[in-house]
Amino acid sequence: MRNERYRHLGIPKFFRGDAAFALPKLLRLLEDEGYRYAIRIKANAVLERVPNSVK
Repeated sequence: MRNERYRHLGIPKFFRGDAAFALPKLLRLLEDEGYRYAIRIKANAVLERVPNSVK
């Protein structure tokens, strides 16, 4: 992630991943490096109880 060649350009950085990437260490790294990210979270019992009108 430390590609210095483009760092000075101020280009927005984005990361998108599935639930396998929802690791606290990776999220901290992305935040430290200035990435915007969207990572799907794993299904769990609480999420499964959400009414269909919210989904």
